[in-house]
Amino acid sequence: MRQLQLMSMSGFAAAAVAVVASSCCALPMALTFMGVSTGAVGLLGPLHELRPIVLGAAAILLAVGWVMAVRRRSTRAYPLLGVATAMIGMALTWQIWDPILERLVMQAVQR
Repeated sequence: MRQLQLMSMSGFAAAAVAVVASSCCALPMALTFMGVSTGAVGLLGPLHELRPIVLGAAAILLAVGWVMAVRRRSTRAYPLLGVATAMIGMALTWQIWDPILERLVMQAVQR
């Protein structure tokens, strides 16, 4: 059970890193507006160059997590793995979401 929790958490963490690595505009702007220093946001830059590697590693970790959960018939891991799968899907289609989120952030700031 401990190993299954570790696998589902690693899949979730990989998905979160993939989403961060996919963002070039909206996420750094949102973090800056929330008070995170621009120096910390600047650390996200090198992650964008590693996007294909991070997405590939995240997808592999996620697949391993799903295989382990299905083999062990552990339905407790399914919700977390489902969220991680959605996050990986969002990271893979980030070029569609980024301009939309950037527009929403800019509209919120102008109010």
